[in-house]
Amino acid sequence: MNFFFSVSTIFLFSSIVRADDDGGRPFYHYPDPTDTYLPDSLNPLKRELWRVFEKEDGTAYIIPRPDGLGLIYYPLCASSEGEGQSFPYFLVDGEDPIYEQAQQYGLCDEVVTDVVNINSIPPEIALNFTNIFHRNLEFTVDENGSDITPFAPPDDVLLACDSLINPSTEVQEYCADLQEVVDTGIEIALIPSKRVSETLVTALNTLYGVKNDGDSCDPSNWGDDWEEYNCPIAGCVTPSDESCILSNNYIIFINGPGESLRTCCNEPCYFIHEETGERCLESGVGSILRMFW
Repeated sequence: MNFFFSVSTIFLFSSIVRADDDGGRPFYHYPDPTDTYLPDSLNPLKRELWRVFEKEDGTAYIIPRPDGLGLIYYPLCASSEGEGQSFPYFLVDGEDPIYEQAQQYGLCDEVVTDVVNINSIPPEIALNFTNIFHRNLEFTVDENGSDITPFAPPDDVLLACDSLINPSTEVQEYCADLQEVVDTGIEIALIPSKRVSETLVTALNTLYGVKNDGDSCDPSNWGDDWEEYNCPIAGCVTPSDESCILSNNYIIFINGPGESLRTCCNEPCYFIHEETGERCLESGVGSILRMFW
């Protein structure tokens, strides 16, 4: 298939909102009393993984720290046309400031040796980064079969544990060990097996409300700007039945380098019968129409 996209100017996704609570995570991160938690106000997920904290000097840091995230998970550091641009999604007036910002603040470095920049990001840029991360989040098991990526703080893993129905003995034991570590504050290296990690990854994705290709979505939670530049444009055959009408149905569309960029798009060729509510074919009622790209 050939996909065609329109490109719009991208501005700040999340407005700056200062939260009443400190945004800390038990047994993982306790912000300084002078730090101010800035939540991702346009996060389409049920929970927030990456959190922005503004420091006294007016700059901000992100927890978990986003070292290399632009290289590994999200299309910020290179394009399908080669290095130096992060794909047309983030272009502003023909330039690519998000690529430049990702380079400047360590998102394109697998190992950050100088932490000054990555811990001193302008708040509005940090919120841009975290919003892109949240829109494209999907927990997976790494190639070694044990580590969960991206990193999930202990409180999230324990919530994932609590959500499981009839977990295996192996999973129960791991969750109990993690709870003991959190309760006692004694740091012990816990390495889950591949089976445990796979179970927890599924639970974490459910906990966060992670969407995959073709899942239904609410465009009001995802923002109109994303539709304008990352949704396919398609034509379709109008059903012969005059009772079939074009309907708005929104689904997640995944595209971009590594097929990683999620957008809530209006599903093309979605016709329904106004009496039965079923989808229409060219010759009557049935499944979805074919799409022509």
